[in-house]
Amino acid sequence: MTCLPGMPGVCDDGMDLQCVQVSLMCRVHRHKLCDKVKDCEPNLDETKSICGSLSTRKCIRRFGRRTPLEIPFVWVKDGVVDCEGGEDEGEDWQICGEGPTLRYTDSSHVCDEVFLCGPDGNENFKSAATVCGAASIVSECGKESPACAKSIEVPEITRNQIAMPDFTVYDPVCLKGLNDIRIHKGSRCALTLLKTPTYYGEVSRFSFLDLNRNRDCRHLYGEAYVLASCKGLCDAPCPNTQLLSFGTCHNIKRKVYALGVDQNVTMVIKDHNRYHNDVFSCDNGKCVEYEAVCDLRDNCGDGSDERNCTNNFKCTSHDSYLALTQKCDGKIDCHDLSDECNKDCTKTVLRSAAFTITGATLGLIGLVFNIYSLINGVREFRDCTIKTGAFIQASLVQLVSIGDLLTSCYLIVITGYSLVYGSGFCGQQLEWATSPQCKILGTITSTGSLLSSIAMATMSLFRIKGTLNALRMEISGAVERRTRISVRCLMVSIAVFALLHSVIPLIPYFEDNFVNGLSYGAGVQLFLGPVSKRKHVGVAAGFFGRRRGESSSKMTWSSIRKIVAEMFSSDYGGIIGKRVPFYANDPVCQFKYFVTPDDPQLVFVWLTLAVHAASFLIVIVSHLVITILVTQNSIQSTAQPSKVLTRKVSMIITTDTITWVPFLICCALHTAQVVDMAPYYPIFSMVILPLNSVLNPILYGN
Repeated sequence: MTCLPGMPGVCDDGMDLQCVQVSLMCRVHRHKLCDKVKDCEPNLDETKSICGSLSTRKCIRRFGRRTPLEIPFVWVKDGVVDCEGGEDEGEDWQICGEGPTLRYTDSSHVCDEVFLCGPDGNENFKSAATVCGAASIVSECGKESPACAKSIEVPEITRNQIAMPDFTVYDPVCLKGLNDIRIHKGSRCALTLLKTPTYYGEVSRFSFLDLNRNRDCRHLYGEAYVLASCKGLCDAPCPNTQLLSFGTCHNIKRKVYALGVDQNVTMVIKDHNRYHNDVFSCDNGKCVEYEAVCDLRDNCGDGSDERNCTNNFKCTSHDSYLALTQKCDGKIDCHDLSDECNKDCTKTVLRSAAFTITGATLGLIGLVFNIYSLINGVREFRDCTIKTGAFIQASLVQLVSIGDLLTSCYLIVITGYSLVYGSGFCGQQLEWATSPQCKILGTITSTGSLLSSIAMATMSLFRIKGTLNALRMEISGAVERRTRISVRCLMVSIAVFALLHSVIPLIPYFEDNFVNGLSYGAGVQLFLGPVSKRKHVGVAAGFFGRRRGESSSKMTWSSIRKIVAEMFSSDYGGIIGKRVPFYANDPVCQFKYFVTPDDPQLVFVWLTLAVHAASFLIVIVSHLVITILVTQNSIQSTAQPSKVLTRKVSMIITTDTITWVPFLICCALHTAQVVDMAPYYPIFSMVILPLNSVLNPILYGN
């Protein structure tokens, strides 16, 4: 009889009157909350927000079940003795936070920041790890729901209703943003053009889904899915498995009891002057309209309206439902990464064993060849009789070898990391993207590539000069000290330029141009994966309202950090988002060559590509000029040297052409959004472009 209205108290401390109004129709004692027994439909007493943060310690509660149970942390040292032994009011609880976020935990929990609920919530704060958690947990935190709605981007399903005199048709298959539903993955939709009556001289035309010809329910939602699956119009089970009875639909107030065709008591719903029972019966006794079934949202509260649907993917660790097109699309939509790390897809540092073998092979060969080239160059420098022209050529060959050596070392290291991480990389991809190792590898390979390109172009220009001197019978003399200093300064200048160019994307001052997003880790479930500016702005608008709904193009990362800081406590240094750097656009941690027109790195990337393209053209044109000059004015006594030179020049032009020309074309196509070249990036980064690092010591050595 406890918790009935008007009942007098019996206990001296009033414990028997510690009751909670869970819902309009259900009032229970507080000790029946979070006790793993359903007392209120639909399981509301077990899904209150306080049940999301329980102690690992157990005690026998003074009221209710006589078995040891966990207790919500909000009961600890609240002045009310809940445990028979008084453990909840003891002095051995860990204190976290301060001021308005002061709270008690046990030793198994780590003190960290909390999400601030705001003045319109029943709670003052909530654990950052439980924000946007399981959909079955009822949120009493005022700012959580609108912020989570912006963070978890479930596709909006369009339902364009077309009213006709005798019938109504729907277009429920379209996902917002698609220009043509026929291109939808796996969809075999039949589009019919419907001509509506003429109004004011205008004829309106609409496309709608012809369910009679559809055989694929994977991209239908709501009432259309129920109709197609239950009528046998597609190969999917009918989700409507629960029959209506007089005890169902407790959440609907306008129901009327009636006798069914089998003379059993059932119910119908009175809607104005019409009676119907077109509702879905949830496992927990709640009822929802067919339009709310199989629509990627848990409208029942127990997941039964999405459980038997073939049009969704359920995240492993919590009750979030995604469209099938969101599974394995390269974008993280589940807190546990299960949409991208599952049996159908995963992610590794290098996408296949073939890339690993090729990268390691090219890296080792390049390492040997370039080390040999460097050693050979040192021997030449020790030669006291070396001439000026030969000294310049040897110095620039050394610079090319250093650049190619960096690329070779990168290939060996990245294949090593790929082997170390193996299949476990997918779950650690965010940690890798924000790690110092990824930044260092990106800097190394970018520096090496640029260093080698500029040094080859410079060497090619000097070779033209050397060829002209040879044709004029001008023999260079011994190397002067002044020449040595000038050449060294040139080499240092090229190296410094390549290094600075590679480091600029990592300088915090330029973060608004190069940072791809912020990663907050698994402990902050409000933000999924690498969070872009656009998503930050959306979450801020959901939390603060319109006053923080500025355009993402106008926001800086500094202002975004300040906004995020206002959403969480700062008792332990605040919530810190790690930068997802410029080089982390792909697990291989290389320069981001494939950009789109709205990418803030567009100008920088294409300036870099222009440097490589200019170097490539200089190399080709220079060696063509050398070939023409030598052919027309041969100074050798025999024809053999000319043939050797021609063969070597042909190899230089061929290798540069087959590596850089396709790559530059692909970059242009990607920027123009003609073709998405991102999936092919590892082929260029691990196979095609590194070929030069292996061949350059052979081609440019003499």
